[in-house]
Amino acid sequence: MKTKILLSSIIAAFGFVLVFNGCKKEEEPLPEAPTVTTAAITDITPFAAKSGGEVTDDGGAEVTQRGVVWGLEQNPDMNDYLGKTSDGAGSGAFESLLAELERGITYYVRAYAVNSEGVAYGNERSFATLAELATVSTAEAGEITHESAVSGGKVVDDGGTEVTGRGVVWSRQTHPSTEENDGMTEDGEGPGSFTSVLDGLKPETTYYVRAFAVNSEGTAYGDQVSFVTLADVKPPTVLTNPVTNITHNSAIAGGNVTESGGASVSERGVVYATSAGPALDDHVVTVRRGTGTFIAPLTGLQPQTSYYLRAYATNAAGTSYGEEVVFTTEKFTGEPCPGAPTVTDIDGNVYQTVLIGNQCWFKENLRTTHYSDGTPIPHVPEDDAWAELTGDGYTWYQDRTDYANAYGAIYNWHAVNTTLLCPPGWRVPADDDWLELADYLISHYGEIDENNVGNKLKSCRQSGSPLGNDCDTSEHPFWQAHDLHYGTDDFGFSALPAGSRNGFLGYFYGLEIIAYFWSATSYSQEEAYYRRIYNDSGALHRMTYFKENGYSVRCFRPK
Repeated sequence: MKTKILLSSIIAAFGFVLVFNGCKKEEEPLPEAPTVTTAAITDITPFAAKSGGEVTDDGGAEVTQRGVVWGLEQNPDMNDYLGKTSDGAGSGAFESLLAELERGITYYVRAYAVNSEGVAYGNERSFATLAELATVSTAEAGEITHESAVSGGKVVDDGGTEVTGRGVVWSRQTHPSTEENDGMTEDGEGPGSFTSVLDGLKPETTYYVRAFAVNSEGTAYGDQVSFVTLADVKPPTVLTNPVTNITHNSAIAGGNVTESGGASVSERGVVYATSAGPALDDHVVTVRRGTGTFIAPLTGLQPQTSYYLRAYATNAAGTSYGEEVVFTTEKFTGEPCPGAPTVTDIDGNVYQTVLIGNQCWFKENLRTTHYSDGTPIPHVPEDDAWAELTGDGYTWYQDRTDYANAYGAIYNWHAVNTTLLCPPGWRVPADDDWLELADYLISHYGEIDENNVGNKLKSCRQSGSPLGNDCDTSEHPFWQAHDLHYGTDDFGFSALPAGSRNGFLGYFYGLEIIAYFWSATSYSQEEAYYRRIYNDSGALHRMTYFKENGYSVRCFRPK
C-alpha cells in the first residue's frame, strides 16, 4: 500500500509519465517522382547533336535510369519517341549524344529520369540539324557541233534540303562557276538526272563544263569535263542522179556528194515518196558514207505509181538534199509460170500464166466449151433450163458470145467436179490452194492484209481508175468505179467481175461488180467453196453456196 502511494506522489510531483512498452517517433515522408532539367543543345551537325540534363532531386527514391528522348513532334516521351538515350542512374548532371539524325530536320528533346514512382521529364528544347551542299555529277559532253553541245548532270544527293536550281556552267577558262562563266543553263529543280544544251559556242574551241546544284547551304559543283567544238562546217553538197532500170516494183537511183562541207559525210542515200518533197521521215535507202557517186537500188515499189525522189547527204552541220526527180513504175503483167508462159486448151484458146509464190495461175478466166478429153460441155443458155439443170453445164453471161473473150465462161460446180475442165497438168484450185494464195500475199508483203488483198488481185481496168492510163477505161472488161477499193493488179492475177448465174431461177447477176471463182472443194452435198471479190470491198471472201450456181473458173497448178 505504501509503495503505490509513493509512486503516485512521484508522478504527480514531476509531471511526466513513463512509458515502459516503447517510444513514439515522427513518421517519414512518402517518395515522389524525380525532378530533372533538359540541357541546352550543342555540337549540332547534319547527323548528330549533344544534349543531356540534370537530376536535381531524386524524389526520395533511387533514380534507376536517366537520359533524353526526342521526336519530330512536341513533347516526346517514353511511349512516343523517335530516339532516346540511357545515360546512367542517380542524381546529378549527365550528357547525351543524339545520333543517326537526318539532315535539315527539326527535332524536339526532353530529358527524363525514372525512379520507383515513375518517369519525370524536363523542359522541352528544339533544334534543327544542319544541311549540306548537294552532291552533283557532270555528264560528258556529246552531240558536239561547231556551235553547240549537249551535257547535263545528276543531283545524286540533295544535302538534306530542297534543291532549288540546277544546270551546267561553261567557260573557255577552267573551273567555271555561276558567277564567272561564258554561259549557263537552268534545268529545273530537285534530285535526279538532267540534260543541258550548250549553245552559242565558237568553232574549234575548248570548253570546260561543270554541273551545279543549289540548296539552302549554297552551290555545289560536279567534276569538270571538257570538249572541243568542231570546225565551222556546212551541210554537204549532193546531186541527184537520174532514175534508171525502172520496172513495176523496182528501179536504180543514186547521187553524187560533190562537197563534204568541211566535215566527214556520215550518211548518204536517197529518199522517196508518192508526194513532192521527200525527206528522211519518208522511204530511205542508205548507202556507204563518204563523198563521190553512189548507187541506191529501190525495191518494193508499187506498179504504175509516180514517185518523187531526192539524193541526200548528212554531216555534222546537217542534211542536204539534191534536186527532186520524178519517175513512174511500169504496169505489172506478172512473171510467167516457169516453162509454161502460155497454155492452150482443147478449143485452141490461149491463156497467159502468172507465178505467185509457189503457185502457177491462169491470168484469165477459163472459156473452154469442151472437157480436156474432147467431150462437149452442155451449153445451157435458157434461164428455165439452167434452173432445172441437175448435171454439168456452162454458159456465157446473158449468153452473149461477145463476153466470152472478155470475161470467160460461167460453169456450175458439177462441171468443175468432172476434174476435166482444165488442160492436162492443170486443175481447178482446191479451197486450200486459195487459202495458200491469200496467206502468201499477206505474209510476204507488209502492206497487204485480209482487208485489201482482193484489191491487189483485181485487174486495174476500172471506169475512172485513179491509176489512169490504160487502167482508166469503161470498155469491157472493166470494174465499176470505186475511189477506195480500185484494183491495182500488183501480181498479174487480173481478176475480172464476170458476175454469176443463179442456180434456181437462172438469172444473171454481178457483171462489172463481182468476181466469183469456184474451188474444187465440196462443202456439203448441196454446197461447195468459192471465192468472191466485190468492187466496193478489198477482201477476198471465202464462201460456200449451192453447186447449181454458175461461177468463173481459174486453172491452177503448183510451181
